[in-house]
Amino acid sequence: MKKDLAMLKTLREGPMAGMDEAEYKMIEDDVKKFGFDGLSGYAKSMVMESMRRLGSEINKAVATKAKSVSQGDMVSWGSSGGNANGKVVRVERSGRLNVPGSSFNLQGTDDDPAVLITLYRDGKPTDKKVGHKMSTLNKI
Repeated sequence: MKKDLAMLKTLREGPMAGMDEAEYKMIEDDVKKFGFDGLSGYAKSMVMESMRRLGSEINKAVATKAKSVSQGDMVSWGSSGGNANGKVVRVERSGRLNVPGSSFNLQGTDDDPAVLITLYRDGKPTDKKVGHKMSTLNKI
């Protein structure tokens, strides 16, 4: 139930932001009593529509991010040893990307391309190449 209320709060800050306070309170009370699985009627339809809109917003954000990194850009990503960074060597949007020196392959798509990156350490390029999905990268 706590998870459902947390998600409802997220919906309230996003797709439900313009909803009348009394209307939102009615839905919130139903979620407190029944959780999302127990909703019916109007409350269920409003929550489902808001979730669809939130999902659409997330998909647009990922697609926008995916188009924002290109060959030659410096990027960073989270790794087990902390943040790492490097320079984009190649972006694969419709096929497999083989990472040199490994048996690792990534499937690139238009929505989340595969990216080959030269790893940098202390601000200098190394001989190591890594592969990541674009959705995991941040442009520096």
